[in-house]
Amino acid sequence: MPKNCSNDIQAVIAHWDQVIASGNTTASDELKTLFGMGRVVHPDDVVGTLCNPLWNWQELSPTSGGMNSASKSAPASGWGLENALSAWANYSSSTLPGRE
Repeated sequence: MPKNCSNDIQAVIAHWDQVIASGNTTASDELKTLFGMGRVVHPDDVVGTLCNPLWNWQELSPTSGGMNSASKSAPASGWGLENALSAWANYSSSTLPGRE
């Protein structure tokens, strides 16, 4: 996986960790809903489900879609948390079966 993608994925994972560790159930519920899993009770189940397709993303090239913006490759630092969170949530809620 290109460095720019891994930086963005790490940013999203760190954000999830921060929200879950905060104990803020409203923020946690908002994240779960953003990813199409608002009815899932346990955050561990949500994160586990999100990580499964992550292995498929490792096969993406910098221009094959995923977290690219307008078919442009991200800089080495990635697009940043906001874009990465939106892209991953969109992928999850629109592509994975059984999402809300």
